[in-house]
Amino acid sequence: MSVPMRRGLACSIALLWLLSLVLPALRINDSDNPGYVYLLWGVLGLLLGYVEWLANPLVVAAVIVLWLDDTPRIIRRIMAISLTFLVMLSLSRHGLPTDEGGMPRMIEGRLVGYGAWLGSILLAGLGLFPWRAQNR
Repeated sequence: MSVPMRRGLACSIALLWLLSLVLPALRINDSDNPGYVYLLWGVLGLLLGYVEWLANPLVVAAVIVLWLDDTPRIIRRIMAISLTFLVMLSLSRHGLPTDEGGMPRMIEGRLVGYGAWLGSILLAGLGLFPWRAQNR
């Protein structure tokens, strides 16, 4: 992949991810919260076993890796596989904890911010995966 194409992909991923922070992401308890709420409070979900939040730092790392392109292929593969796993896990989740008790509430709807978040992860995973062998 050429340098301008790689950097354009990195910019597209960053734009989608930032867009997902300001758009409504999920409908829980009849309220539509923007993505930054889940970014800020989602880290607490790690304590309860909700590991999908880890896709956010991986997306930021993917943007840096795609911009610089001095990362070994094995690291890129591990990042791509991890992002794929976290997306599948996120899509299979039906509830999230919304209070201090840790009891999950049903996700009533996945909104446009959630789609932008998934799109950024999908682009990052596809961009990181080595599609053809490169001579080095």
